[in-house]
Amino acid sequence: MIQFIIVFFALIFVLKDLLRKHKQTRYYNIVRILLLLFLFSMIMACLFWEQSIQLSYRATAPQSLTILYFFILFKIKPSRAEIERLIWFFCIVYLLCWVYGIAKAPQLVFGSEDEFGLSDERGVYRLFIKGRGFICLGLFLAVSKFIETKRKIWIFIFAGLFAVIVMHTIRQVIFFSFLVTVGYLLWSKKKLLIFVGILSIGFLFFENKIKISDNSIIGSLLALSERQIEEQYSGDENIRITAYKYLFTEYSANIITDVFGNGFPHEQSHFGQKELYMKNFLKIFSSDVGYAAIFVRVGWLGLLCYLLIFYRTIKQKVPPAFMYAKLFIIYMIFANIAASWVYHDMIAICVCLFILECSNLEQKNEQNEILDRNTGI
Repeated sequence: MIQFIIVFFALIFVLKDLLRKHKQTRYYNIVRILLLLFLFSMIMACLFWEQSIQLSYRATAPQSLTILYFFILFKIKPSRAEIERLIWFFCIVYLLCWVYGIAKAPQLVFGSEDEFGLSDERGVYRLFIKGRGFICLGLFLAVSKFIETKRKIWIFIFAGLFAVIVMHTIRQVIFFSFLVTVGYLLWSKKKLLIFVGILSIGFLFFENKIKISDNSIIGSLLALSERQIEEQYSGDENIRITAYKYLFTEYSANIITDVFGNGFPHEQSHFGQKELYMKNFLKIFSSDVGYAAIFVRVGWLGLLCYLLIFYRTIKQKVPPAFMYAKLFIIYMIFANIAASWVYHDMIAICVCLFILECSNLEQKNEQNEILDRNTGI
């Protein structure tokens, strides 16, 4: 209940700023359209799925209306140092909750569990606690700090955070956070390219001599991947491909919901029962297919907004001090293929987009100052 009240007052707090024109911004107007689509999706759920506005608000607020965090930051305009402290604060709070939750498992203390309860089949208990995205954001911040300051303490910090990511046993998060981190380090530190090359050659020669216990976290993840590959070769279609096909072609009520989205279902409504049927009988989970989840909730317009944000992030040139924000969005582009992280990590995304917007406006101001000086001459 407190969360719903906070979201409502947050909307009131930024409403006046939302109605203003914001020139020269790179992300503000797109994020504003997304907010309108999230709000409009509640009407879509009411019109086409007979879900009341009250239930729609209860379903929408926790998942998507946290996008208001972007506008709150834009209005308050915290400094770079304050933003970094905010990221580390979220990281530390999440780590404390996660460590305590692991210590208490299988008793559930924080977060949620799936229909099978807390499972340790991957070598460690998997906890579903909100705010996990800040661990990845902290990882990229530590990497950026290392590149910027050359202080070795940051190596230990990002190595420790990556160890925590591995212990979460979510393969796409492990793989893409590692890929983005290593890619940026190699791009920034050419000497590391030689080291990684030698390490890769050594791995190819001694691969057969490396023994990984099936009971370890890595061993459990490898075994799970091998089973899924065998299922694919046996002729069974990958469940995520099936989910993408179903959600893009059969889920929506009509052409209008294709464009504007169906909204967010609440379990107490007919719409929510459809979602439960899809999970329990069809074994299709919208949370496992990120881009399809965007489409069914806010339609082609919402999907276009996200793709435009991702495209502008890739094209934007940012100084090393802000590079961690760009790395996180790039990571999100890939990780969102196999999970709907754009909803789970909404606040972390908002923080990064605010940082990138600040960098964009700083560059525009510098260009205008140079132009004014040249004009004065």
